[in-house]
Amino acid sequence: MRCFCLVLALMVTGCSSSPDDAPELVEYTGVVTLDGQPLGDAVVMFHPTQPGLNGAAGQTNADGEFSLVTGNRSGVTPGNYKVTVSRIVTKDGSPVSTDEGMDIEQLRMSGDASESIPDKYSALEQTQLTADITDSPETPPSFELTSS
Repeated sequence: MRCFCLVLALMVTGCSSSPDDAPELVEYTGVVTLDGQPLGDAVVMFHPTQPGLNGAAGQTNADGEFSLVTGNRSGVTPGNYKVTVSRIVTKDGSPVSTDEGMDIEQLRMSGDASESIPDKYSALEQTQLTADITDSPETPPSFELTSS
């Protein structure tokens, strides 16, 4: 878990800024579905496509809803992002929770856990999901994923 959390923290925060020069963030909430059903226990990552921006992340609840956080602050910096959605599950299909102290990377390397979301959404190199965040976002888009 420590390895996964460290990687997640580095991806989300990028180069840390002091509070005085921290960029303004806008609140961003959204919904993720898979085959028309809410996707719970998934990590939604916003990867900046512009230099100088930090990434943001959120975890979906049982209704597929998420709110983005940048570092330890609620919201996301306006800009363009590639979006990935990841849901790691054990062999029996139950989601792996970082809250339970599981080391996700060790579970994946041992074959006891795997990515349940297709690479076309979960792999940064392959995702076609994008978001353009403005200073005053309208209703954020839902991310409607399909398993095929």
